[in-house]
Amino acid sequence: MIYNRPRRRERTAGGVVPPLAVAPSPSRAKSSGASRSNEIRKLRDVGGAIFDIPTDFFSDPDFDRLSIAAIRKRLFVDMDIHQYILFPPILFTGLRWDPQLKNVFGNWLPLARIEKVVLFGKQSLSRGNSAAGPPPNGKIWRITASTPGSLAWSAVIAIFLLSPDKGFSKTNAGTQSKMDYRNMFYNYKKLFITSWHTRRLRDIVKNINEYVFGRPTAARENVTSGEDFSAAMDNAIAALNMDSDSDDLYGPEAVIPSASHAAAPNVEINPEAEADVEDNAAGENLELEGENLELEVAALTSYDYVTQLSYFENVSSSPILLDCNPIRSAVLLVPQKAGDDSSGRYFSASCVLPNLKGWYSPRNNNVDFDCAQDQYAATRVDLSYYIADIANAAWARFTEHGSLADLDLAVTHNEETLLLRPIGHPHRYASLRNLAAALWTRQQAAGDGQGKGNAEDLDLTIVHLTSALAASPPDRASLLDDLSAALQTRYVRQNNSVDLDAAIDRLAESASLKHNPRRAQSHQSLASALRARFERTGDVADLEKVVTHNKTALDLSPPDSESRWCSLREYAAALHALFEQQRDSPDLRLLHLAISHDKEALSMCPHNDPGRAKLLSNLGAHLYSLFVASDRKQASDLDRAADALVEALRVCHEEAGSDYAEVLNNIGGVLQTRFTESGNERDIHQAIGYLNIAVALPAHPQRLSSFINLAKAHWAHHQRWSAGKELDLAIRWLNEALSLCSPGQPTYLEVVHDVAVYYEERYSRDANITDLDSAIRHGKEALRVCPLGYPRRGVLLNNLGLDMNLRFIQRGSIDDMHLSIRHLMAALQLRPKGHTGRSATLNNLGLSTRLRFHHFRDISDLDRAIVYHQEALQSARPGEVDYKLLNNLAAALLDRFNERYNLADLHMAIEQLSEAHVLCPPGHRHHTASHSNLGGALLTRFRRLRQPKNLTTAIEHAREAVCSCDTNDTDSAQFMSNLAVMLLERFSLRGEALDVELAFDQLNNAQQILPDGHPQLYTLYLTFASALNHRYALYHQKSDFEEGILYTEKAVNLPSASPSKRLESSLDWVSKSRGHSSQVAAYRASLDLLDRHVVVAPSLLSRHHILRTIAPSSLASDAAACAIGRGQLDAAVELLEQGRALLWTQLARFRTPLDTLRALGDRGRRLAIKLEHLSRLLERCGTHTGEGGSNLSDVIEDGQRYQEISHEWDVTVDEIRSIAGYESFLRPLLFVNLQAAANEGPIIIVNISRARCDAIIITSSEQPVLVRLHVTQSMISDMSSRFASALKTTAAQGEEKKREKQLVPILRDLWDFIVGPITQTLQQIVPKSSRVWWCPTSLLTTLPIHAAGPYRRGELNFSSLYISSYTPTLSALIRSRREQVDAAPTFLAVGQANPHNGSEEIELKSVDGELRIVEDAASSLMNFSRISGAGASRDAVLQGLKTHSWLHLMCHGRQDLSSPYMSSFALHDGPLRLQDIIQEHLSHPEFAFLSACHTATVDSATPDEVIHLAAGMQFSGYRSVIGSMWAVDDGTVERMTQEFYRNMFDGGILDATRAAMALNRASRTLASRGVPLDQRIVFIHIGA
Repeated sequence: MIYNRPRRRERTAGGVVPPLAVAPSPSRAKSSGASRSNEIRKLRDVGGAIFDIPTDFFSDPDFDRLSIAAIRKRLFVDMDIHQYILFPPILFTGLRWDPQLKNVFGNWLPLARIEKVVLFGKQSLSRGNSAAGPPPNGKIWRITASTPGSLAWSAVIAIFLLSPDKGFSKTNAGTQSKMDYRNMFYNYKKLFITSWHTRRLRDIVKNINEYVFGRPTAARENVTSGEDFSAAMDNAIAALNMDSDSDDLYGPEAVIPSASHAAAPNVEINPEAEADVEDNAAGENLELEGENLELEVAALTSYDYVTQLSYFENVSSSPILLDCNPIRSAVLLVPQKAGDDSSGRYFSASCVLPNLKGWYSPRNNNVDFDCAQDQYAATRVDLSYYIADIANAAWARFTEHGSLADLDLAVTHNEETLLLRPIGHPHRYASLRNLAAALWTRQQAAGDGQGKGNAEDLDLTIVHLTSALAASPPDRASLLDDLSAALQTRYVRQNNSVDLDAAIDRLAESASLKHNPRRAQSHQSLASALRARFERTGDVADLEKVVTHNKTALDLSPPDSESRWCSLREYAAALHALFEQQRDSPDLRLLHLAISHDKEALSMCPHNDPGRAKLLSNLGAHLYSLFVASDRKQASDLDRAADALVEALRVCHEEAGSDYAEVLNNIGGVLQTRFTESGNERDIHQAIGYLNIAVALPAHPQRLSSFINLAKAHWAHHQRWSAGKELDLAIRWLNEALSLCSPGQPTYLEVVHDVAVYYEERYSRDANITDLDSAIRHGKEALRVCPLGYPRRGVLLNNLGLDMNLRFIQRGSIDDMHLSIRHLMAALQLRPKGHTGRSATLNNLGLSTRLRFHHFRDISDLDRAIVYHQEALQSARPGEVDYKLLNNLAAALLDRFNERYNLADLHMAIEQLSEAHVLCPPGHRHHTASHSNLGGALLTRFRRLRQPKNLTTAIEHAREAVCSCDTNDTDSAQFMSNLAVMLLERFSLRGEALDVELAFDQLNNAQQILPDGHPQLYTLYLTFASALNHRYALYHQKSDFEEGILYTEKAVNLPSASPSKRLESSLDWVSKSRGHSSQVAAYRASLDLLDRHVVVAPSLLSRHHILRTIAPSSLASDAAACAIGRGQLDAAVELLEQGRALLWTQLARFRTPLDTLRALGDRGRRLAIKLEHLSRLLERCGTHTGEGGSNLSDVIEDGQRYQEISHEWDVTVDEIRSIAGYESFLRPLLFVNLQAAANEGPIIIVNISRARCDAIIITSSEQPVLVRLHVTQSMISDMSSRFASALKTTAAQGEEKKREKQLVPILRDLWDFIVGPITQTLQQIVPKSSRVWWCPTSLLTTLPIHAAGPYRRGELNFSSLYISSYTPTLSALIRSRREQVDAAPTFLAVGQANPHNGSEEIELKSVDGELRIVEDAASSLMNFSRISGAGASRDAVLQGLKTHSWLHLMCHGRQDLSSPYMSSFALHDGPLRLQDIIQEHLSHPEFAFLSACHTATVDSATPDEVIHLAAGMQFSGYRSVIGSMWAVDDGTVERMTQEFYRNMFDGGILDATRAAMALNRASRTLASRGVPLDQRIVFIHIGA
């Protein structure tokens, strides 16, 4: 039967009613574009305030936000797996993701902040909504409460700001994350609308309204009407390519259907009754067959529920919008008053509903709306039944034809039905089940072949099934099973254990229901879910429950059931799994029971059943386990296992999927084991072949196990034949396995540890340091996830400790050494006496302790190492004493012999090595090494006893080592190099030139073996240099000397060698190249390596220790003296700058201004933000002292973190240097740049070296001037000692004249030998009374150069000729002159007369008087504050430093010579340390007067580092600092202070650069007022 669709005629009054969706005008479109950038930029600017994390992460769209843990925590359920989901943690209370969505939108504050910024501007977050300025959007738009649309938009914006996205693709997805923001918006909005009346959401909305609008506005009752976000908010939404904030849940892409396509569903229309209806166009007919499905589907596509809502303006009760999308919307009007027929208001409905009976019909389509409303004002119609029918029709046609379009329609209309059926509706449960079924089916249909369906549909399936569960359904067991299946599916996809736990809870309830008709299946499903949780967590209790529920399922299965064999199979598998967990005392009865059930299942399973292969595979696996577990291994068990698996492979085909993969995996594992037992090469090749097929198959459950077995097969092959490619393949496949498992799985720990072992093996073979890094990284990860009670935790600790030991050898990182010992000690605690692994751990601990001795030269470490090695030998079981234990003990004994020259140690070492050699017969893997090491010990005895037979025997062993070694092995190069060393020793003994030539033969052969960059080249190059030096001594060929220097240089520049070794060789290069043209280069290399060696140390204390112990303190001065001797004054200045004040220089790098870099565009801005962030982290990590309350683990973790950040910092700096014009970024400054330090006056560098002493006068534009000084380093040392002694021995009151009598001769010596000659030259450069800056070196830094003079009547001292200042380095002076922030000056005076209780200092009597003097001088010129007494605490003073630019500090000062960074000011509640000060970032510091003792006292052990309190203040930003070189007299300091500030503020001038002049004048004035000499010259000026 053919039906024509009726065409509705519309009554009009003065025009046509416009459609609901109107295209924006051109001006509106322009506004949208502007908003797209402005609104997002506005929100990015306050991103930090929105999310309570640093704003830097948001202000730059290019910043790598996913590198920040705080952002990953808000975006991802698992921070290590970057998987975007519909409801990320940012939306949940406490950022705790809930798969049930019970707490979704509980984290409402970020949403409220976003809405507040959009409505009331950025300043509203700090000042409220009524800040001054133009009216905000909220007032313009008259927004008074939040709506579902605004909240959904805010939630999407929150996720967008956190994401790496900078924009959107044409499909509205994020450009980087690929998140569908449009779909996300509609889903959020849908959830808000459907849950708007719930108590929890009403409370959330109330809180948001109170925060945004300043009053607790309740959630609007009718959220589906009246929501007007206004045009400007629409523009903001356009920033995400979304439409206006109507309640359009499904998106703006729909088109309003023509009114002519209207028909009523399930209603027969008689054509004869439609006399005035026009015929439809061709193609608009529907062919119906009785109750044909096509009728309802056709009705579905033309079902227009509502039209023209905006024209019912005068209807007092708003329409109830089910959905504002015109295609799918419905409205029920409840009009209450009449309208005007001419007003253009018409009720135009597109369908006829049977419920309306005769009230309204298409035939009467011009019915006046006003008349209709009078008669039917209070009538309500439940449309949900009709929409449900349509949904069911679409579902039925989907099941019949499989069209996804029908499935989409079923989902859509089931959603509409649910919206019309609130809680309490009699059929709400049916809607929930139907919608969940449709969504579940659609998410399955959306799969990509890898088990990844539509995540949003799956989430909603779970939400709706959970809601249905709350309705006390009659089929509760079935519903529980369905919900569990959905939760398990999401667990498989997202790997969130919460889902799996919830699934198990649901299945447990289902299995407990007595009237559950599928109870056996529920038990079986529960067992499977518990097995999955066990595989994730390793909790054996879960596995025991698996066995119990499988047994229950088997008992509930009838004996004659066709599926009983399946229950037998699962029960057997569970028994086997439980057996595998019984490591300590395995119960073989479980295996025998499993095997018997396997056989019973096989007897019941039809031969043609596809599951038979699985049974055979399980039987083979269980027989294999029986073979492995049995003490008396039966080869027959292994053979029967192989036979069962071969049979399984025969009956199984590739189409079987996971079963086929499992069979391949199991047979591969069994054949690998049989190869290990029998050595049959055919087995291992077959195993690798089967496993290669298994891993090549598409994704299957056994894929992880297949990768592991394949890796182990290649490893077994490597262990047997040491084939290089096999080890590489083993690493490759094990990494593939690692990528398939997560930290929560038991397999993960074993795999990640095996990866570490494989990498360490390859490092041993190739000596590639990156392999060792990988081994350590994976070893750390294994330890991180390893539970404390794990049986093999000791193995993990032992191996990681050994690997870090090896890396310390290569790189010299102190923290690697400490961490190695820490892990090995922990491993030893887990291995008491009698433990099989104790001997190995003791051996490794001895190695690490011995290395610590080599680093710190603490002989007690060497004694301890020998004890460890001796105990390792004693702990070894019979037959376990091997070459390594004996060899390592011998090496430690040789080290101790070289320290103490106790022949007993040497003889014992040779005995151990001789025994080790016996244990390594020809063919043994260590046979060659045993020869070489024994030869080395005999060489040592020869050098001590000079017995030629020892040398002869040593050479014999070394020759045997070379003859028996594999020349393809890089270790052979070491053996050749050792023989060369012995031949050179014999040349020194006999003088036979042949030995030198033979040595060169060995060295040339070794060099051919080693690839470029190999670490062993370092030793080889040095041996080459030694051989060339011997040949030079023999033939006096200059080319040999030159080539020897060249080889030393190559060793120094070898990147793969450790920095500490290279530094040692560079210093040797310096020594050997005296008089050679390369000596300056040698010094440069030494200073560069020293800088690198220091920078890797993670704490101030460790860096200071390196500078004290690793290199001579005079290195920079000696380098400058070398350059001066060659006439290279520019180079001399550069070398001094590079090698002095290293610690300050390194810290200053982290505070480098980056304004010019930011100005380069997006890349420059991104790099500047990143470098600033890393610099702050490094400064925070690197400015702790490494002592005090920190325990060892904290220090080590800080050290590791510091090194990781330091590496990233280096990479970032390298990237900046790749930018044109930035090639020299943060490199040592050249002289042309350093010369800028002399812009305000000459700088006088006084270089004191053992070779020569000179002064270099630097001006701003001329070449540097050299002044040769006739003084020696020892003379300076003598002056320094005399000066310190004079101050110390005449410190008592009343000894001032005696003290002056001792000081004057020293000041005269300074004048005669240093300052006088400089002054003669200086007078030719600058006039008298000019400012000059002193930059002394070595111990001259301990002497008051500014006070030098003849101290004779009629002759002027230096202070009467020039005004002196000091600077640690030229760079420090340049930093002091940087342009400062233009801010009003503020002065802080701090006085503390009574130190804290822990101080032994006496009360200072002059503090109050000095405070009054300072206040009188400064308070009239600037804002003045004072802190004194109990108020002068550490926190108060630090806070004062941040808020004041000028400082005067009066208290006791303490210089800590053992740890200069712990030098401190004594305050009320404790010491304010130098470390505390330099960690602060002060806003605009200008001037500091440190009126305390020893604030500018230099550590004589490292004088060129200039570490004291005054230098710390200068580093912290103070341009001008006054400090004291020794103790300040409490009785005279007031007079100095008064005179200083009288000159400083003379004329009311505020200028920090006047401090040097004021100090000079004050000192000279006090000379005529009886102030002792030492107190007149105690203060010095540092800086600008």
